[in-house]
Amino acid sequence: MDIARLRAWWWRRQGLDGGLAGATPAQVLERAGWMASTGGVAPYLGFFARAGIGRDAVDAAGAALQIHEVPGAAGRTYLVPASDFGLALRIATAFRRPDKAAEKLGVTAGELERLAEKALDAVRAEPAGEDRILAETEGSVRNLGEEGARLGFATTLTLALEKLQTEGHIRRIPAAGRLDRPGSRYAVWEENPARDVKLSPAELHMELARRYFRWIGPASLQEFRRFAGLSANAARQAVAPLELIEAAETGGRLLFRDELDEWRAAAAPRRPQYALTGSLDPFALLRGDLRTLIDLADSDTKVFSGRSLAVLDSLSKLPSHAIFDRGRLTGLWEFDPGEGRIVWNTFSTRPEAVFRDVVERAELFVRGQLGDARAYSADPPEILAQRIAVLRRGRRV
Repeated sequence: MDIARLRAWWWRRQGLDGGLAGATPAQVLERAGWMASTGGVAPYLGFFARAGIGRDAVDAAGAALQIHEVPGAAGRTYLVPASDFGLALRIATAFRRPDKAAEKLGVTAGELERLAEKALDAVRAEPAGEDRILAETEGSVRNLGEEGARLGFATTLTLALEKLQTEGHIRRIPAAGRLDRPGSRYAVWEENPARDVKLSPAELHMELARRYFRWIGPASLQEFRRFAGLSANAARQAVAPLELIEAAETGGRLLFRDELDEWRAAAAPRRPQYALTGSLDPFALLRGDLRTLIDLADSDTKVFSGRSLAVLDSLSKLPSHAIFDRGRLTGLWEFDPGEGRIVWNTFSTRPEAVFRDVVERAELFVRGQLGDARAYSADPPEILAQRIAVLRRGRRV
């Protein structure tokens, strides 16, 4: 397997080589794929790394419904382009099933339907937060106890809001207009994007596969399964109509036939091409396989993951924001909000001078437009401080 060439191909396909300069947020998502959205800065970092797009432009695209956060593959929340709103919602319905949870919790279909209608009425005039919707539906909402909390539904209202959102009747709006701030409001989705998507489950899976292999192919069936949350049989059925073929020197990964000549002629760039991405960037997250991005010399590097140290090669997800060079994971970084500086560390290679310019641009962006760079809005400050301390201590722990 020619791993350097494969990484460089993914790198270019994802637009991290500068090929998306001047693109809009929606165009970036169409090319690089849906971005995981967890109340953190990952989407902002992804847009900036690929196309130099600032926070205001991303927020404006969201306000104009050119992009939006919706439930998507495997029921996870993603930032997707308008062209995929309906597809993502329809795919999510197979994973987000508030009706099934309601049944387990002793909530009848009639009770859930009546409450959903009242909640929808509460946001018809203007967007409203959950507290106001609760006040408007007082007397119709029940607490679902410990079992409900365990399933993620503390009350029947959370069930009703989940149902309305997954079906495309309402959408969630960031309270402060920013993706990286806690709190949200709900608004009626005037033109329900899921309504006109008349595809069978098999057709939905095929359309998801079509996008996936354009975003990050060559990829394996197992990598697609991880992203899509599908069984082996469903994944095979999804890719069969696409007539993908195994690309040479990719470890058996699949590629579209019309890309084969381009793959054969592809070569890894000789000069460094650095990018600082978020820990949830689609470049690493879409395939869920860090090992293909890590050189053997770096595989035993100890990094801070969760609340303790871990060997880099044992992880399936990035433990901190990432430093990449032509697709190779060469280091990690975090932003110290107290100092207003990026703290970074590379593994076994010394970055070239051009890397400093990339860090400086990213630092100015985070400090001037974001103010912080937490992967999750609920990240405890003490955990961030520990990650930063490990990065400062040196290359190996």
